[in-house]
Amino acid sequence: PLEIRRVNMVEPQDLPWDTGLTSRDGEKIVYDNVDIPGALEKVATHIGYQRLREQFAHENRQARARRGIGIASYVVTTGRGPYELARARLEPDGQVVIYTGACPQGQGHHTSLAQVCARELVLPIEQVTIVSGDTEMIHEGFGTFASRSAVTAGNAVAAAARALRDQLAGHLAAALGQQADSICWDA
Repeated sequence: PLEIRRVNMVEPQDLPWDTGLTSRDGEKIVYDNVDIPGALEKVATHIGYQRLREQFAHENRQARARRGIGIASYVVTTGRGPYELARARLEPDGQVVIYTGACPQGQGHHTSLAQVCARELVLPIEQVTIVSGDTEMIHEGFGTFASRSAVTAGNAVAAAARALRDQLAGHLAAALGQQADSICWDA
């Protein structure tokens, strides 16, 4: 029941809380800057926990099959390193190709990474192609685990897109007889 979860949660005033565990990269797992009881209450409110308990208690008095509701919680380390690599290349037709070592397993990385690149370069997402796992273009990737790809690969793609943008700004400024910092990339 929710009441058992409530009395066993790490409270914000107890933070930082050293769990005594380590992640797969050897880092200590310490909870900080999180309101676990607050998150639990939001979930309970959102699903109508108390209403469901009352509804099921009423229904279970007349039914052969019984229903109930339980609450479980889980904390997982995410966004772990060490890092990912990305390379951006502008094609003659205006397409931008992003090479990344992050290899998806159906999570939609190509879409989210293309969105990151498109935002940085202020261009339509349709002009961005993501290529993952091409070891000729990116020599390493660290894997898809711990919900890390948006953090590690996303930041690598953003940095690669910014580097391409800065390179393009330099060429464009030279062609226009301007300073590179005068080139504006607004939508």
